[in-house]
Amino acid sequence: MLAVPPPSSTTGPFRFLDVLRAEAKSSEGLRKTERTRARLRLAALEVLEREGWHALSVERITDALGLARGTFYRYYSDRDAIVLDVVSAFEEALVTHAPKARRAADVYARIITFNTYYVEVFRLNADLFRAILQLRHSAPAFRSRGQQLNHQWAQRIIRSLQGQSHGASEPGLRVLIYAMQSMVDDLLKQVFIDRNAHLQDFADTPEDLARYLSVIWHRAVFAADPEGEHELPHLASTTEVPAGRSRRQAL
Repeated sequence: MLAVPPPSSTTGPFRFLDVLRAEAKSSEGLRKTERTRARLRLAALEVLEREGWHALSVERITDALGLARGTFYRYYSDRDAIVLDVVSAFEEALVTHAPKARRAADVYARIITFNTYYVEVFRLNADLFRAILQLRHSAPAFRSRGQQLNHQWAQRIIRSLQGQSHGASEPGLRVLIYAMQSMVDDLLKQVFIDRNAHLQDFADTPEDLARYLSVIWHRAVFAADPEGEHELPHLASTTEVPAGRSRRQAL
């Protein structure tokens, strides 16, 4: 996803299952309709994370709660409707929990702050991200929704980078941002969902993974290393810039 955070308040990385559990608990003093809706959302998320999108059904949700199927339909029209509710709430939480960028912070500080947050959120919610990927692959409506969400994030990044990216055009920045988003999400999928054996050292050191990704982001956008990141030898620059040429021209 994106590398530069949106302007929002911060509560840091979160596990969405814990968020919905807290919601269900806090609803105990509310009306029965609100309590039941919160329980349905939590049960749907638990099945999604444990068994995936393809195994999710209205019956599995109601059985988990000891409710009649008819009760479910008082709140949601079908399983797609409750999944949309749950996924929408997760996407909103991604924004509201994101670290707020300090206006005075340099671009690399903003990049690494958000990437550290996003990598940790992905790690904590890997089962949910797996289900969302299944959804986008199987259900056109969710695929379109995912594309629209990624586009909104990309546009935020483009606006934040224009004027700082050495005159790069909007089409060029758009292709670059989409490429980087895809790269990051696929890599995190391999580390935290597919459990690629060749990448498991990063599963145990998500902070290092975020730093590597942030250096790559910075290089891709500015064709230069961020200042102060000399302690990452495996990402040491190997590009020799000929005399009279800028690093961007050399790349």
